[in-house]
Amino acid sequence: MKLDIDDFPGVRAAGKDIAAILGNNSLDYLVNNAGIMATDTAFTMDPEELLRVVRKNVAGPALVSQVCLPFLEKGRRKAILYLLSTAGSIGSIERLGAKAATYSVSKAALNMLVAKQKVERPDLIVLTMCPGWVKTDLGGEAAPLQASDSVAGLLKVFTSATLQDSGKFLRYNGEVIPW
Repeated sequence: MKLDIDDFPGVRAAGKDIAAILGNNSLDYLVNNAGIMATDTAFTMDPEELLRVVRKNVAGPALVSQVCLPFLEKGRRKAILYLLSTAGSIGSIERLGAKAATYSVSKAALNMLVAKQKVERPDLIVLTMCPGWVKTDLGGEAAPLQASDSVAGLLKVFTSATLQDSGKFLRYNGEVIPW
């Protein structure tokens, strides 16, 4: 089904489509993979662009999780994954520098969303994960990681995660990323 994460009424209405697709089945895993990049710094960011990026990178995925929650509650695993970037790690700021401030702010906000969801729903596995620097349109040809290797790692870590892992920020290989 087609879903525009920026169309909040459409996301809310998607619950009916999801129910029709699932029938009597449940949802065990939800992967939120939304993100747009902004290349700016903290002193050059445009407030309108910041709001646009936060809407797409945080508010949209949060709403998708809310809409899918009733289906997850019926599932066995009850696991939600938000794909992030190390750019969302305050603990990695020295390595990352000043670039992509709007993007980084939005991804740090997504980490806080996961922390809040973990506290509110300790029965859910909620994670943020970085896929690594991957050869994609965004990552470019210089990236060292093939998409298939990143996806395999993400799936391995996500599908083996437990409630004790909930709230963590992890790399595709399972390493903990500092917040």
